[in-house]
Amino acid sequence: MWEAILCETMTPSSISSSDAATDRPVLDGAAQLGELATGLYGPDGRDKLVVTDRETVVTGDLHQLFDTLDLRDPGARIAANAAVQQKEAAGDGSVAVVLLTGSLATRADDLLERGLHRATIADGYHRGQRAAVAALADLETPAGGLDGSRGRAAIRSALGRANDVAGSVATVIEAARLVHDARARRDGGIGIERIDFQHRAGATAPRVELRRGLVLEREAVTPNTPRRVEDARIAIVGGGKKAGRGIEERELKRTGGSTGKGRTEVAVQAATPDDLDAFRQHEADDVAAQVQRLVQADVDVVFTTMGISDRAIAALDSAGITAFRALQAGQARRVSRATGAKVVMQSTEFEPEDVGTAGLVAAESGDDPVVRIEDCPESGVGTLLVTGALQTDATSLQRELMTGIATARSILDGTHLVPGGGGAWIELAAAVRDAATTVADRSAVAMEAYADALEDLPRTLVRNSGADPIDVLARLRAAEGAVFDGERNEVRAADEHGPYDLAPVVESSVTAASDVAIQFVRIDETLPAAAEPEPDVDEESLQPDPERDVA
Repeated sequence: MWEAILCETMTPSSISSSDAATDRPVLDGAAQLGELATGLYGPDGRDKLVVTDRETVVTGDLHQLFDTLDLRDPGARIAANAAVQQKEAAGDGSVAVVLLTGSLATRADDLLERGLHRATIADGYHRGQRAAVAALADLETPAGGLDGSRGRAAIRSALGRANDVAGSVATVIEAARLVHDARARRDGGIGIERIDFQHRAGATAPRVELRRGLVLEREAVTPNTPRRVEDARIAIVGGGKKAGRGIEERELKRTGGSTGKGRTEVAVQAATPDDLDAFRQHEADDVAAQVQRLVQADVDVVFTTMGISDRAIAALDSAGITAFRALQAGQARRVSRATGAKVVMQSTEFEPEDVGTAGLVAAESGDDPVVRIEDCPESGVGTLLVTGALQTDATSLQRELMTGIATARSILDGTHLVPGGGGAWIELAAAVRDAATTVADRSAVAMEAYADALEDLPRTLVRNSGADPIDVLARLRAAEGAVFDGERNEVRAADEHGPYDLAPVVESSVTAASDVAIQFVRIDETLPAAAEPEPDVDEESLQPDPERDVA
């Protein structure tokens, strides 16, 4: 069904001078991507099953689909990138962007068939966008903070299916306050990337909790050192991604040498056995000097992104320094942020002022060993720990929780709300239709089409819940300020319990989708580019970067 958006839609043989023949592919690609996302919209959205050569993925997460599918159609890729930018800029609304873009593209295609000029359609869409954004201000209501019922209702709407996870709303609010308070102390310098995500399997029902500090999936390599260190002094060695060096001796290549992990290989030509013994003694002295620098700085715990050799493990064990190796570069950065420890490339460069601190470092053994770093000087660092959820659900659940945190942060910043449950979209469509009655040219037809596209979002929401879209939309239009309650399948007035959406999210969704659709309308021909060599790395990713997600 989705073959068109998974392959190139334009080839040299498909290009002609006919205007109608060349304006279809980009619009069609965006329309088909919107149709693909239709089933994902709202808390009652469905999942997709994607089968690849390597794995089978079941997901209701739009961005996970972007990563799994090979979107080659230019229109689909542009719409997908707009959704990613929406997610990174506003924290939510990416599915709405894809749906609205697809609906606008479908209606633009129909208007072109009816003989409307591109300039007329673009002008009508511009007018519709301005009317919708202007009407949004009349729908706004204060959130009343996170202690009020309206603010919590907005968080529940943003969490989607993560609402079913025990403790999700309370944990999201706690995490948002953690980041917000730390951000205020740092003049806005702390973002949502300070919240880490950890998933642990379990036989219990899924639940989420916030651990203040970090939880890393690592096991101590020093066998006899303390597993619980209070008021710990922490060192971080190695920059990660093959940058820097761990605590290790150099391995003798081809001529023997001691065994163990984490070695830097060098070639040594020993003329006599004494030369070989001298080099081995140099190795031992080198490791002893590295560990001694840590001892002199009163280090209790050391983390490395590279290796720790067997000789170094023995020396650290004797010195009473608990050690963890092979951290990822991102994990090392998080430990640095939380503890204030400076990352040094190799232990020979370590100085006492590079030490960080934590109130507690605790290593927990078991099937999934972890180390907890708590009571950090940087209190704006935390870990969302999810237990009991399936591994296949972990990626989607992480993004939903981060969306909830972004929503809660926006409410703490004073962001206003608009009616959820499709209510705001119905009101915006009505405002566009009212504006169209004042337009005396053919762009009024495009404005009517724009209003129809806005109503496609509540129509999809209602259809996914199992209710009748015709009846529900008629009731929403008839009652001012009404919302659709998907849990009860009824139309009612918006009250303290919502549902609510963030006004900036709705506004940016309208703006992003309109801009992309207008861009598509203006394209009258798609041309093939010259073949380029395959890049060494992906130049473009459709995965939102969690470290850029903002509220």
